[in-house]
Formats: sequence, C-alpha cells, structure tokens
Amino acid sequence: MKKNILALRQRIIQSYRQFDLTDATIKQERQFAVFSANLYNALPTLSPKKYLSLFKQVHINRRLSFLDIEHAVPPGILHINGWENAWVQCVKDRPGIVCTYHTGSYRLLNYLMIQAGIPISLVVSAKAYQMEEKFKQNLYRGLAKNIHLQVELINAEESHALIRMTRALRNGRSLVLYIDGNMGTKVETGVSHNLLPIKFFGLEMSVRKGLATLAFRLKCPIYPLICRRLRNTGIAYSMHRPIISTQLDEEASFVHWVTKALYKQLEDFLRQYPEQWEGWLYLQEHLVAPRQNCISPNFENWNAWSLYRSRQKGFLLHRPDYRIYPITLNDYDTLKAFFGTYL
Repeated sequence: MKKNILALRQRIIQSYRQFDLTDATIKQERQFAVFSANLYNALPTLSPKKYLSLFKQVHINRRLSFLDIEHAVPPGILHINGWENAWVQCVKDRPGIVCTYHTGSYRLLNYLMIQAGIPISLVVSAKAYQMEEKFKQNLYRGLAKNIHLQVELINAEESHALIRMTRALRNGRSLVLYIDGNMGTKVETGVSHNLLPIKFFGLEMSVRKGLATLAFRLKCPIYPLICRRLRNTGIAYSMHRPIISTQLDEEASFVHWVTKALYKQLEDFLRQYPEQWEGWLYLQEHLVAPRQNCISPNFENWNAWSLYRSRQKGFLLHRPDYRIYPITLNDYDTLKAFFGTYL
C-alpha cells in the first residue's frame, strides 16, 4: 500500500510540473493571469520568470491537501513535524479559536485535531460547506473508527453563523477558522461595519474582523497556527503564542491589533515561502479598489501584462492596476507567440 500511495503522489506532482501555458485551458489561462497580477503587486521584487513555477506548486499543494487526510492513516506515509502534545492539551483545557491559513497541507489540521480528541466546529464558506459535509460523512467518519467524532460544520455566510459559533465556544468546542479565506468580504450595503482595512504586502485589503471580536467578547484565546509542506510527504506545523485579551484591553483597539497581527504572521511566512499559499489565486477579490490611480499602460514592459482567452475573445490584463483590455482572437494568437515567458 505504501508503495502505491507514494507512487500516486509522485505522479500527481509530475503531472503539474509538466504543465505548460501553451497547452493551458481557458480557465487555466485566466487563473494564471490573475495569479501573476497578484504576485506582481504584492511581491514586486520577484522575477516574473518564477510566476509559473509558483503557480504549479500552489496547485500541487492544493491537490495533495485533499489526499493528506486519507494518507495520514497508513503508517510511514506522512512525516509530521511540530505537532505538539502540549499545544493539544492547552486547546483541550481552554477551548478557543484556532486561527490558521490556506498554506501547506491546511486540510490535515482538522483531521489531526479530531484524532487528538479535540471537539471542533469548522467554520467554512458557503461554497466549501457541501464539500466539507461530504468529507465529514465519508472520510472523517471512516478514518476515525476508534475515536468519538467530535466535529461540526458552520456555514460562515448564514445569518445565524455567529450565534452557532458563540454556542460552540460556550459548550466547550474550539472553532477552526481560516482567516485568509475572508468569506463574504466584498463591501456591500449593511456589512461594511464588519470589515477592517489593513495593509497586506503594502496593498489595502478589507477583511473580516469577526474572529478577533468574538475572542474579545467571549474572553477566549486565539491559537494562531500555520502549516508548511516540506516535500512530497513532509508537513510541519508552527504554533504561535496564544492571544488572549485582558481586562485592560478596549475592544476596538484589540480587534484592530489582533487582525493586523494575524495577517502579519501570514505575510512574514509568505515572504519566505510564497509557493505555500493558495490565496494568491484570489487575493484580488479582497483588495480595496486595486490601484485606484490607474497607471498608463506601457506596452514596452511586457512583464506588466498577462494574456488570456474567454468566450471567444482575447484579453490583456494590465498587472499593475488589474485593468482588462479586450483584443481580437487574431491579436491574441499573435501576442501569445510573442509573449513567451511573459505570459
């Protein structure tokens, strides 16, 4: 079994490494165009020649993250570092909000906490809710034969989600939240008061502040944790010091500080390991009016452009300000041959 599993994982890795933009689908082209624009703005010193290799690695991590839970059961497959028994006991003794990110093998955390006997409520987006429900019913339940399955799902976008999260914490369950998922952060009428502007890689983002607000009001600890994939089967966890409000804290300042600190932890990690984060695929959705002062297009700087197709049309994406310029398919074909590594 071990040999077959390792061979499967290696085939997946090789298939993504062989990916080439010249053979990309329409969906892949557009996804890479936006991905590269996000890297261009957040990491301006990064060479555009590295965008494609990072794109491949992000997708390798995503694909393997769905297999890691299943492959954690057979012995000798996954090598997990940094999973501390003292941290597990701390969460058991004082339930709180486990704050993590979409990095490395981020899905494995849920299984490890279930296996350790920590009652959890997993807070997910509406889009992910059905998928996680399937995992809960088919995979978690099947793998946790010898332990009591103490996990529930909470749809973060339902109107009563906050009530359910509060109830879970008061009943001794810990919440698991992926703060960088940033569910429902587009500024709409009636929800802007739930958002907080922060700087992330120098870009202005509008993010949810509910995690820090809930921790303050319920006086429960926040347990920041980040995961890194070391290699095909190696996974490492870094547990940061718990964050706990005191009687001297004022809510607004605590919420602002904590939210900024949690994103700063992610930013520091990504400066070392940019290939580990799935969020590069959708960072633009959380930016506040990206590059409001539009930059005049410079067609001599091909590093500032991405090219893609959609619905029988071609498009140029100006990376500095995310502006899109439609072109004909004939122009698209001509430019694709010319762009080369600038795609």
